[in-house]
Amino acid sequence: WAPYGQHRDARPLQDVCFYSGRLKCGHFIALHLPERVLRQFGFTHTIPRLPSQAADPLVTRDQISAQFSQYLDQVLTPEQRGLAAIYL
Repeated sequence: WAPYGQHRDARPLQDVCFYSGRLKCGHFIALHLPERVLRQFGFTHTIPRLPSQAADPLVTRDQISAQFSQYLDQVLTPEQRGLAAIYL
């Protein structure tokens, strides 16, 4: 299942999509863990890390902003992304 696969030429997948950690919007804080849905990004799904390993459960709101401003430090590595999925 690749709902946006046909549009990758027009809108390529950016590394920010692979940011793994906590995001905040106003007072709402949520986990964004792309390693749990790699198949939807066109990669082979493997066993994901535990959420506590992917994102510090004790992080503060200010730390979330600081981490995202340096999001490249929190992006899944090519090894964590794994192999591209083959659709038959």
